[in-house]
Amino acid sequence: MTTVTHQPLSEATRIVALTTAQGHLPMANASAEETAFLAGIGMLVAELDGDDWTFGLHIALSSLDQDRSVLVLEAAQVMRAPGHVVGWQLAQTSIPALLTTAGEVAPQLAHAMLDDLAKLLACGSTDLAVDHGGAGAPEFGAYAEALGLPVRKLGREALFEAWQTGEMAPVGTMIASELLAIMHLALLAAGPAKASARRDLGRWLAWQRRLGTDL
Repeated sequence: MTTVTHQPLSEATRIVALTTAQGHLPMANASAEETAFLAGIGMLVAELDGDDWTFGLHIALSSLDQDRSVLVLEAAQVMRAPGHVVGWQLAQTSIPALLTTAGEVAPQLAHAMLDDLAKLLACGSTDLAVDHGGAGAPEFGAYAEALGLPVRKLGREALFEAWQTGEMAPVGTMIASELLAIMHLALLAAGPAKASARRDLGRWLAWQRRLGTDL
């Protein structure tokens, strides 16, 4: 049996940037309680392979007419292996969104998803928002752009329209841009120990763009 221990980000050999695209249904009146919906889950995985780092982008999208099981099954493929998870306001956004989604699928699938999430988090996590106010930190897109990291954002109405109509490409683009910014900031935060990962992220991104990937 392999023993999994918490690792500091600087020592991690598998890093998983995590974000979700969550919106809210239009309210019938100002006093109504907002109802959230999850349109997508994204993970950018960095893994040390010998002396080099490899990267894989995983995005699962689900519109109004699609079964939430799609999100769970696709996300589970990445979550089954432990990794150091990095994100922005993880405890306020991404993790609650995953837990809510687990409550919307069949119990057996939900149980498996929660087990996979526990495996993923076994190596620990780093919330990049902690040093910037935690739950009160600014919205990630604004923070990243202030540092020169462009993040493609969808407004509330645009996200709802994409989810409602099934035209989900802009949602995928938004998630991908957030993941790239999160991974970049996480590797910077890890310091000199992740210099090779930063180098290989740049090479991977350049290669993806040569292939025509919209990143």
